[in-house]
Amino acid sequence: MQQITITVDDDGQITVDVQEDGQSAGEPYKCSSVDECKQYVASVLDEEAGETPKEQMTEGPEDYSAMWKEEAAKRPENPNMMR
Repeated sequence: MQQITITVDDDGQITVDVQEDGQSAGEPYKCSSVDECKQYVASVLDEEAGETPKEQMTEGPEDYSAMWKEEAAKRPENPNMMR
């Protein structure tokens, strides 16, 4: 899980801090404008998703059952496993 914290101090300086599983994911990013801050947050979210929202919209629903069966078919049968 990622947590993104945006801080605007009294001087108007914008800082974006990204934490992953409660740990800092690097140095806080200092933005020089609101637009730059928006672009940075968007890039963090896109990276987390692994793809752009446009790419996500073009994909259909994933069939995890089929993926599981495909993976299981690749493994050798183990007589010690329950069925």
